[in-house]
Amino acid sequence: MAERTPITVLFLSQNRSFVRDIDKCISRDGFKIGGVLESDPFSESELEVALRVIEPRPRVLFVGREYTKEEREIADKIFYEYKKEVGVEGHLVKINSKDIEDHGLFSQIIETFAITIRQFLLSAYLGFTK
Repeated sequence: MAERTPITVLFLSQNRSFVRDIDKCISRDGFKIGGVLESDPFSESELEVALRVIEPRPRVLFVGREYTKEEREIADKIFYEYKKEVGVEGHLVKINSKDIEDHGLFSQIIETFAITIRQFLLSAYLGFTK
């Protein structure tokens, strides 16, 4: 039986080491981190390039809490155009500080946060939460 191709996630995050820990948690559900873009300040052109050079093509764009509402809206627009241009179905997952506070994550370890990220991905991509 052929192995299923993982769903590639591109992370916009200003914390690369954190994202590496997330990968361990989400990989068991068929997600794979294809790249981490640490744009500070946010760069539209870098996001556009990153989406087009990662293989397999990213089907999830995860925007971390470090980015402003305006930057998230720009990322949403860029991701929409990318999906239309290359013909992939995909989902944008945006997390903000309120999402983190609602899940009580500031005082918990990285693994717990990774599990919550996994739940956001499953909810956005598959329409349910495990």
